[in-house]
Parts: sequence; C-alpha cells; structure tokens
Amino acid sequence: MKTQDPPRTFHVKSFGCQMNVYDGERMAELLAAQGMTAVDER
Repeated sequence: MKTQDPPRTFHVKSFGCQMNVYDGERMAELLAAQGMTAVDER
C-alpha cells in the first residue's frame, strides 16, 4: 500500500515596505499555482 505524502503548505511573512508585501503576494500566487496551500502560521 502506498503512503500518501503530507500536504505541501507555505506561509509568507513580509517585513518592511509595501513592495515587500506585493512580492510576498506574488510568490504566494506562484506557489499556489504549483499546488501548494497557504497556511496562517507554521
């Protein structure tokens, strides 16, 4: 019987200016497109 891999998750934490927040949101979009799921905290 094949064991199931745990779900792939990520958490993006931004520091500093609005551009850092934008970059984090863009990275989250790319990770979600790869099948990963965002979580609130690790």
